[in-house]
Amino acid sequence: MSEEMDRESIIKAVDEILRTHNLPVDKEDYEWMVNNYPKIREMVGKLRIPEARYVSPALVFSPL
Repeated sequence: MSEEMDRESIIKAVDEILRTHNLPVDKEDYEWMVNNYPKIREMVGKLRIPEARYVSPALVFSPL
């Protein structure tokens, strides 16, 4: 991730993720998520390649 996120933006993003997926976390885990969110987001961003953006996923297992 090239741009820096301020703490307020990080908190909003983490809150939205937890709310969307109805994931309860304790205070210690919440702080860990907030503190590590930029690094995790950067790592996940590296997993996606632009060439695959509009391509359908291939089947890993064929039931036939």
